[in-house]
Amino acid sequence: MASKDEDYKERKEWNENPGVDSSEYLHAGSKVREESGESVRETPGAAAYLQNAVTDDARRMETAKPDPRIPAGGGHTEEEYFTLPDDLRVELIDGVFYAMASPARIHQTVAIEIVRQLWDCIEKYGKECYAYIAPSDVALGEDRKTVVQPDVYVHCNTEKDSAPGPYRGAPAFVLEVLSPSNPENDLWRKRELYRRHGVREYWIVDPREMSVYVFCFEKTVDGDDVPERFTFRDIVPLEISDGSCRIDFTRVYDKIKHFLTKSAENKEISQESPGAAVYLQNAVMDDVRRMENAKPDPRIPAGGGNTEEEYFRLPDDLRVELIDGVFYAMASPAKLHQAAALEIARQLWDCIEKHGKKCYVYIAPSDVSLGEDRKTVVQPDVYLHCDSEKETLTGPHRGAPDFVLEVLSPSNPENDLWRKRELYRRHGVREYWIVDPAGQIVYVFDFEKENPDEDTPEKYSFDSQIPIRISGGSCSVDFQRVYRKIEHFFRLDP
Repeated sequence: MASKDEDYKERKEWNENPGVDSSEYLHAGSKVREESGESVRETPGAAAYLQNAVTDDARRMETAKPDPRIPAGGGHTEEEYFTLPDDLRVELIDGVFYAMASPARIHQTVAIEIVRQLWDCIEKYGKECYAYIAPSDVALGEDRKTVVQPDVYVHCNTEKDSAPGPYRGAPAFVLEVLSPSNPENDLWRKRELYRRHGVREYWIVDPREMSVYVFCFEKTVDGDDVPERFTFRDIVPLEISDGSCRIDFTRVYDKIKHFLTKSAENKEISQESPGAAVYLQNAVMDDVRRMENAKPDPRIPAGGGNTEEEYFRLPDDLRVELIDGVFYAMASPAKLHQAAALEIARQLWDCIEKHGKKCYVYIAPSDVSLGEDRKTVVQPDVYLHCDSEKETLTGPHRGAPDFVLEVLSPSNPENDLWRKRELYRRHGVREYWIVDPAGQIVYVFDFEKENPDEDTPEKYSFDSQIPIRISGGSCSVDFQRVYRKIEHFFRLDP
């Protein structure tokens, strides 16, 4: 058996090498995995099922009127929380109430199987620890303005467990199953909340993407909170247990795979949704197969400590970015990805010309060099800057653009969600958008306005006209027009 250090090194290399990244995006299907020595083929019905589940949840949340029993605004306390009717599903975060959708059965099944494995491990090793599943109240902070209900949490404090009322203080381990109706809560708001209040380890489990993101806050350095990433074919160790406890996600998959095949037989699903899901599934699987079958390019230097001089010496046919001295291979963007980026760039140019601004818009591949140490060169999908002196015929754009937009990459989403978001914020980008064509969602980070300790973005759908903050609202992007440029992809017969 490999040692912990060897195991950690192997997993770290696996996660840092996009060439062996096999995550899926908005699907579970068509991938062949080995189970008990037999090949099991997952059906593309998974994609349609999950797409419809997301759509149904989002539709319920959008059409539901705000419950008048939930206090609006901020400044609320846990005393108010505990006087609310029992049938209300809400959390209180920093004095603000957030409504929670009832979890889908697939959500519950994932959480239950994980808790079952946690209890088996606790009993096996005789630990004085306790595992819980939502709804179970956890009160965080001395100001008594936060009460949350993690999907799963573990703590090892007998005295707190026997005290009446909510569990008070930070659990050692928290896990959230990503909610399709409100993903930013788990991705950003609650991640920062748990880190700030002393949770040691935080997992985000995404059944839609069949991925697990592991944040070990004890190892976080200089605000770099990029997680380790695993799939539902992995056995994932709990860092807080020093690897003695592990969650076997192949067993989790076995508990939910019946959900993922049902939709193939469902004759009532809409025509558009399954087309979108299956198209995206096939496009992603093609990218994944290419990346899995491709050997790491020996021309790309491995390890860290690389500089932009090495970057610019690489052959022109290599698609890579250099981030903090490490090279990351990039998949060629799909046509859907390119069409969305081009339409957004076109609208930006139209606005610049209309208002006579001295600004400039670029689309990838266009090099942007960040930082005085010359160890970072990236190629944002779209960027805008308003500094004529930085317009040069040769060389990269040096310094932070005013505005950066990334179209979420299905083969490496954590790059845009975490690594590059933190990179852009740290180097002075004023505004950052993440566009998710699969979920038809746009996340807007205004780095000039946000508290560094609270980086929850604003969220928009593709039926929105979204203002660009740095323009004072004079420029905006109409995402209905963006959708019209990509909707034909969703109707293709795969």
